[in-house]
Amino acid sequence: MLFKIMEVIHYLILKNAKIIDCKTDNLNIYQGTLIIKDKRVKRILANIQESVDEDNAQVIDLKGKYLLPGLIDSHVHLAINGNRNPWHQLNEEKRIQFERALQNAKKSLKNGITMLRDLGDNKDVIWSLRNYFENNNNNDVGPDIKLSGNWLTKKGGHGSQVGYVVDKNSNYLKIITKKKAKNINILKIILTEGLASETKKKNQFSLSELKNIVQVAHKEGFSVSAHVQTYIGAKIAVQANIDSIEHGIFLDKYLVKSIKEKGIYLVPTLSGPYFIKERGHDFGLTNKLVKKVKKIWPKIKESFRLALENNVKIIMGSDASTPGNLHGNNLSELVLMTKLGMSPYQSLLSATRNAAEMLGEEENFGTIEEGKYADLVVFKENPLININLIRRPEMVIKKGRIVYGYKKEDCFW
Repeated sequence: MLFKIMEVIHYLILKNAKIIDCKTDNLNIYQGTLIIKDKRVKRILANIQESVDEDNAQVIDLKGKYLLPGLIDSHVHLAINGNRNPWHQLNEEKRIQFERALQNAKKSLKNGITMLRDLGDNKDVIWSLRNYFENNNNNDVGPDIKLSGNWLTKKGGHGSQVGYVVDKNSNYLKIITKKKAKNINILKIILTEGLASETKKKNQFSLSELKNIVQVAHKEGFSVSAHVQTYIGAKIAVQANIDSIEHGIFLDKYLVKSIKEKGIYLVPTLSGPYFIKERGHDFGLTNKLVKKVKKIWPKIKESFRLALENNVKIIMGSDASTPGNLHGNNLSELVLMTKLGMSPYQSLLSATRNAAEMLGEEENFGTIEEGKYADLVVFKENPLININLIRRPEMVIKKGRIVYGYKKEDCFW
């Protein structure tokens, strides 16, 4: 059973919070009070002695608990549940996929994920889900959703079971125009094979094809994301001025230097291969695939380390949907990023300020600032001292609404 919010709180005061606002590269924690009105942070009072008008407000004394911006997962597939056969799930009836995606979005929100970028679905499921939340159907609440819809791929290539299958003669502008009419502004390209691919062609698009697609997309105001799991694919993506590289396996020091110089974002999605190598057998994956992933895991770690050392803009994306990589456990990605060398605060920025910048949403999301939406997460203890705590928020607030924690009657969980 889903519990839904019965009352919209227009005036909320959070007192005595330890605020981590994520505004700067250097960690700053300060005691303060937030005044939230009509979905946005109206005022931040750093002086806890300053008087506040509490008439008609819901006042919550956080008693020194930690207040962070709402978290952003920049790579998920909401319509897939993390089993061994995603293609079957993506070809099910739309109503079945929609209900599954709805549940997965809510699991993510309960986890503190207040915004998602979904990078591939079928049958307009995620477009319908985004509209469902935006239209506030039945007073239901979910994360903000950025989406790409169907990706571009090649005949017989990775993801060809559900994507736009294109060739060098395809009318990319027509495809992009259809997406634009649905208020979609992200284009996803399956540039290479995937970890579980059985396709014979490792690299699916030529440099000239990719340049053409990127130029058309950029002209129409789209950002372009590329699924990349080969060295040649990464090289082509950089040369074509892609906006974000997803996965980015087999990078070297020369490629990461070019990625840095061009300002390309890297979304490493460590959780995907990690859970395959750790739990693949539990989800029915073959020994061959599990051994393959275990063999390349050192290359994945090395690519991440090189990107980190060269100050590439690394963004958190869990790829929740792959086998064993479950929705609601998205923030294991931050734990993995920290284990592989990021500081806890760097990993937090990859899921807040920096993610909002990549998505073009920095004016409204990503930090705790006056005027921005009140997407907030409360923790009993400092998750930057023990990053594992990031997976256990005590309260989640979405645009000024308490959607998890505090009082059960205020929440839909």
